[in-house]
Amino acid sequence: MYIYQPFDILKILKNKDVRETVRKTLKEMKIPIPRERRDLYYKVNIKEEGTYYWIDPDTLELKKIPEDRRLPDQSIMLVYSAKPKKQKTFYRIDYLVAYHMSPEYIKADIAKLLLHYMKKYHQMPPYSKIIKIGKKGSRDISYTPGKNTHFTAAIMQWMLTQPIDKFFKSLSPHTK
Repeated sequence: MYIYQPFDILKILKNKDVRETVRKTLKEMKIPIPRERRDLYYKVNIKEEGTYYWIDPDTLELKKIPEDRRLPDQSIMLVYSAKPKKQKTFYRIDYLVAYHMSPEYIKADIAKLLLHYMKKYHQMPPYSKIIKIGKKGSRDISYTPGKNTHFTAAIMQWMLTQPIDKFFKSLSPHTK
């Protein structure tokens, strides 16, 4: 989940090696140490052939990586390979480190993004629809931000503080 409280990122990092890597990266990029985690930016340095995209956590749109190749922390990056199969590779940006993720694990991060959007804007996320309602009220949501990109994410009762049925009834349809 996203952290909005101001904090010093270097104080909360438990692993000394990770803390030093973050400090070194910030120094190399000439970025002051941020007060909020959302102010961290990761400079994409992955040497993989293909087209780079990322999912904007605020709008849930699939965007091409900008010219300066900087992404906000807690983003999801997709790399479409140039090979004929159009294979996708997923990365999660977390504390300025890009973690390679399998499609099964990236679904949990997509579910968090969708849930964050629903709580923030009180509406269904763009490019999404409910495709299945489970026995205990869980919802499978189909999220399709691009023509070749499709995710199915599960929203379950334990992710919410109120009953899941009440939560989904309170959401309005997505408006642009």
